[in-house]
Amino acid sequence: MASTADFKIINTHYSPHFHMDPPHMQKWYDLTKTHQVHGWFNGHTHGFNHDVAKWNTHFFQNGAGGGIFSESATTVANNDQVKTTWVASGQPYGFLELSFTKSWMKVQFVSFDKTWDFKGFDFGDTTKGGVARGHCWFVPKVLDSPGVECKSSVNGVVGMPT
Repeated sequence: MASTADFKIINTHYSPHFHMDPPHMQKWYDLTKTHQVHGWFNGHTHGFNHDVAKWNTHFFQNGAGGGIFSESATTVANNDQVKTTWVASGQPYGFLELSFTKSWMKVQFVSFDKTWDFKGFDFGDTTKGGVARGHCWFVPKVLDSPGVECKSSVNGVVGMPT
């Protein structure tokens, strides 16, 4: 039975284009295209990026929300099916925030704002701050376009307490 969900999402550990050999990558690409998957979310690499396929499936790397460190994400190379839209600057720590209407899925990067003050390993000494929102994208329910970047999108360094 075909899915009647407004949005189809895959959440997994690995990215097809960063962590799989070409035959396995192509199987996943074919599946996302055939079944009109809106978003693919993966971790593994402790960084953030946003890639868009020619058939308008969005691939989000959401790997810097856990673990002891974050790392810089990379862009898609040697791939004529997927193009990088955004790579997080620096080595941010954060998460992706999703919200939905019947017509759109909004995906936005969230991190610490600059008011946080970390004082070593004693969390009790930390001055707590707020959140900073960065890269943001609206993915349409009807996959006839790649969608649009949010007007509030910030594609440079976000958060990064001093």
